[in-house]
Amino acid sequence: MADRVTRPDWVRRLNAMGPAAGGAERMVPLVAGHLVDHARASTGIADTADLGDGDWEGRLRLLVDAVDGSGQHVVGRMLTREELLRGLRTRFLLGDARRRDPSIAEEVIEAPIVVTGPARSGTTILFELLGLDPGLRTPIATDVLHPVPPPGASAADVTAMTESEQELWIDVQPEFAAVHELRADLPVECITICSPSFAGNHWPMLLADLGAWTPDPVADLAWHRAVLQAVQHGEPRRRWLLKTPGYLMMLDELLAAYPDACIVQTHRDPAKTMPSTASAVAMIQ
Repeated sequence: MADRVTRPDWVRRLNAMGPAAGGAERMVPLVAGHLVDHARASTGIADTADLGDGDWEGRLRLLVDAVDGSGQHVVGRMLTREELLRGLRTRFLLGDARRRDPSIAEEVIEAPIVVTGPARSGTTILFELLGLDPGLRTPIATDVLHPVPPPGASAADVTAMTESEQELWIDVQPEFAAVHELRADLPVECITICSPSFAGNHWPMLLADLGAWTPDPVADLAWHRAVLQAVQHGEPRRRWLLKTPGYLMMLDELLAAYPDACIVQTHRDPAKTMPSTASAVAMIQ
């Protein structure tokens, strides 16, 4: 693969600038309290409101401390900082929207179809094929990354923000395109929806060692419901089609959150899925 992929010079150059600034951690600081303050200032919203997912600030502090001490290079810290800030802004905007319109929290997520199975076992292609059914609704990246668009942002602005975040991974790491396609207009799995919960499996996929931070599936699924409710609100109701391999390890929590869910499980030889999973995770990290 290395002889077929050219990494962009700007990635190498930005990473090389870290030592000149006294280290990547000084060039791109990561401090939980500062991130929350920046999100609050940029949205003009003072309070995130209760979204039913517990102590998100405590989870955020543990997560940011782990990321800060992980030795990420400059570009890694930039990408992570952006994702944390986007997640925090989404929390503030979503909480504010639910305060202004309490009916959002009354939306019913009825009988979702959930595709799960071992990673690299065909869950994505099955998810996208089933998603062609016009009677089903899949979580499109633009909708669920920005369930409450920032004030003044046009639809084109939101698409551009989502496209940049989704496709920058492939700019930085071109070979990732051969593993998993990311686009603003494609359906995404629930692990992506839930990154702003600071409770789910998105984060350990990015970093192997997260210290004292641990996942909280109940909080993760509470956030998940809040996002789907916001996206569904005010539109004709269709049955949700959802997907993530991680659900295979938390079926009890999934069924507690969505008791009427229909689960579709893929199967594939573990001798094929495990090497592919290890390769994909290593590439992401």
